[in-house]
Amino acid sequence: MIKVSKQTISQRDENALIQALRDEFLTGGISVSKFEQRFASFVGCKEAIAVSSGTAALHLASIILGLKAGDAVFVPCNTFAATINSIIYVGATPIIVDVDLKDGNMCPQSLLDGIQLACNLKLNAKAVFVVHFAGHPANMISITEIAKQNGIDVVEDSCHALGAQVKSFQNSNFQHCGTQGDLAVWSFHPTKHITTGEGGMLTTNNSELASKARMYRNHGIFRDEGNQQKYPWLYDIKVIGHNFRMSDLNAALGISQLESIEDKLTRHRAVASMYHDFLKGFNLVEPLGEPQSERHKHAYHIFPVKIDFKGEGFFRGKLMSYLLGQGIQTQVHYIPLHFHSAYRAMSIPKVNLKNGEKLYTSILSLPMHEGVSDQDVVKVISLLEKGLKQC
Repeated sequence: MIKVSKQTISQRDENALIQALRDEFLTGGISVSKFEQRFASFVGCKEAIAVSSGTAALHLASIILGLKAGDAVFVPCNTFAATINSIIYVGATPIIVDVDLKDGNMCPQSLLDGIQLACNLKLNAKAVFVVHFAGHPANMISITEIAKQNGIDVVEDSCHALGAQVKSFQNSNFQHCGTQGDLAVWSFHPTKHITTGEGGMLTTNNSELASKARMYRNHGIFRDEGNQQKYPWLYDIKVIGHNFRMSDLNAALGISQLESIEDKLTRHRAVASMYHDFLKGFNLVEPLGEPQSERHKHAYHIFPVKIDFKGEGFFRGKLMSYLLGQGIQTQVHYIPLHFHSAYRAMSIPKVNLKNGEKLYTSILSLPMHEGVSDQDVVKVISLLEKGLKQC
């Protein structure tokens, strides 16, 4: 079976986990801080706070930004539930905005429409959660400018985008996605470029936000370092926090996985390049987003393609079943947020989402992970072509 996504665990990863099991501390040890330091160095930010999942990182971001009832937070319609749920957790109001048909990322004009809707609803526009969908960098130049003009905090949902880069605002150098907003969140779920089993990271260049994050991550505990020698037991619960901590086992795996991130990215990009080359001859299938360019470096967490199922008479479910029967797993990323019953029941505000709805009718993700071989790509494309003719 050629899986749509799959983790790769090396002997080095296994050894790292065994060593972590033998260390003195399974949690609260040195592996977590070491992972944080190395991750911050890789993405190019000052602060990294390891947490138990990407969802926890999103929730933590909402907390430390002080989002609350009466605040409006903007999210794209084409994302996983965790993005919007983190806003609902803190009582703020999400406003769902549209995406660009060319790459599935947040549409800047739709963000402006969302800000106007917030004004009409007498909500305070406070933050935007920008998803770098599939690992393709979002239009951060336009979005950060809009945010700056409207006094809005920017959270980069970079769960798909480890290793994705764009040309810097200030010069011609590349900088990693996740370094242009106020905060960024990352996921280490097994489907991602690197995995810790379950885990996530919050990154920022703002030391004050980082200090808040560390306190809320650990039950709201504050220790006065100046008094620790005299009162070594003393701590204070400053805020109502959570247990979002990452264990040393997860961190040890993350450290080992991060060592091979460049190899993983190279393979993802090689697979994507083959897909792009083969699909040039297809009239009915178009890769979503721009390929690698002088302006950006795509991370290719997933490889979505657009197929005109409706216009060409194809039935997506039938095609997916055919491919699965031939040993090829595919997926749909994502069902638009406003299609889910929970959010419909809550009457979540939204602007016109015509692009996101159109994209949903055509999207299909092909296998994309480090273990996809050249032969696998040839097989996927060959059977996709046959499936389109039969379905």
